[in-house]
Amino acid sequence: MADEEREDEGGEESVPPIQPEVLLPKVERQAKVGKLLTIAVIFVSLLTMISMGAGMYVMSARIAELEQLVNADRDEDAADEQFDLLEDRLVSLAEFRKSELKKIQLFTDELEKLSTDCSLEKAEPFLAFLSQREQGFQTLIDTIQSGTSSLAGMNQGSRKWLEEHNSALTELKKLGVERQAKLDNLL
Repeated sequence: MADEEREDEGGEESVPPIQPEVLLPKVERQAKVGKLLTIAVIFVSLLTMISMGAGMYVMSARIAELEQLVNADRDEDAADEQFDLLEDRLVSLAEFRKSELKKIQLFTDELEKLSTDCSLEKAEPFLAFLSQREQGFQTLIDTIQSGTSSLAGMNQGSRKWLEEHNSALTELKKLGVERQAKLDNLL
């Protein structure tokens, strides 16, 4: 009855008294399991961190390789563009060279034509004409000189004028003689 009264009073079931001899091995077992679980969690965490670190290292190495490949592709593309540009320049230079060689050939042909047109055989009649003309010029100067001397003899006091005029005509005659000598050398 005393037990029934206890149930009635508290409205609770009665809990058997805790015995330390029974509870101590349970608590020790639970502590061991907790330690093992803690060690297992730490071990799994370490393995996870190591595998994540290795994965990050592998990924960074792979990313670096990929970046190198991309840069190599860009370098190849740039090299290809430069090669194409150089190729275009070479083609344009070859075309320019070809056109310049044609021009040089035309100038060479024209020079050969001019050298045949200006040969001494073809120039001889022209040189003879120039020589005759120079002789006529010398005759004209001689005639002017004698005419001015006669004119000066008619006027008194024209000696100074005559000397200046004769010196100019003498200079013209001297130049004419030099031209005649050059023409004679060409003939």
